[in-house]
Amino acid sequence: MDVNEALKFLEESKQQNTYSVVIPTLNEEFKFEQISAGDQRNLTETAIKDENEFYVTLTKTIAKLCKDRLPFTQLTDRDRCAILYQIKVKNNAGLKEAPLKCEKCEHEQKHKIDLTEMLADLLKPETTGKYTCAEAFDVKYDFLLDLPTIDKQLEYKSIIDAKRKMIEGTKISDKEQQTMMINLLTKLELEYVILFIREISINKNKIEGFYDLPFEQKSKFIGNIPKDVIYGETGIFSEMETHFLPITTSFSYEINDQCEECNADLNERIPVEAFFYA
Repeated sequence: MDVNEALKFLEESKQQNTYSVVIPTLNEEFKFEQISAGDQRNLTETAIKDENEFYVTLTKTIAKLCKDRLPFTQLTDRDRCAILYQIKVKNNAGLKEAPLKCEKCEHEQKHKIDLTEMLADLLKPETTGKYTCAEAFDVKYDFLLDLPTIDKQLEYKSIIDAKRKMIEGTKISDKEQQTMMINLLTKLELEYVILFIREISINKNKIEGFYDLPFEQKSKFIGNIPKDVIYGETGIFSEMETHFLPITTSFSYEINDQCEECNADLNERIPVEAFFYA
């Protein structure tokens, strides 16, 4: 068997050795290929470079491995994490060991991780949408909030990358660049709530097509709403932090262990992406 024949054999083998992955939001199964050494190498390289780029590369890898076209306009990060856990479990990597270091006595030890436990929780049916309302200057605002879809996350991250590269290419001092970058990230952090807004109604009149607008247009629209409706104590930013951020945090793997030497508590959360670094 020469090199070309071997490559053909490997490609055919990859096409045949598929497995089913459940998408929680759709409650449907999709066929996936095995992740290759080349895919893993590409992921490891981008993980070293940049967090946003790694998110994009990992999402593109999911799309590449799936035999069908994934509807990213319908899927949320809950689905994305469920897919990633299943890829690891189905590729015989469901059992892992995480290194832990005790802050008290600096003892190092290993913690066994079973990703199937986390996967079982992610695959349970769950409704995450939440209605909330606010009133300002005799105008009533109603919002439907929910986890952002993957396509909106990708759009948001591409905006961050584009603006960051623009700042880095500006001929100014390092200190001025740093200030501009801090201002940009602060602004985008405040605007992150926009990704969670699925619907808006003003005085019971629904704003048609809001969720499908480009991010910049939605940002401009939200900028015209009274500040307290968005950023007040009971505003939608607060709702995002109290209701949705704990949900997204729950997608990571939680470790609760004890130091073998001094019995100190060892608590850590590992994002699912970390299992694809290497």
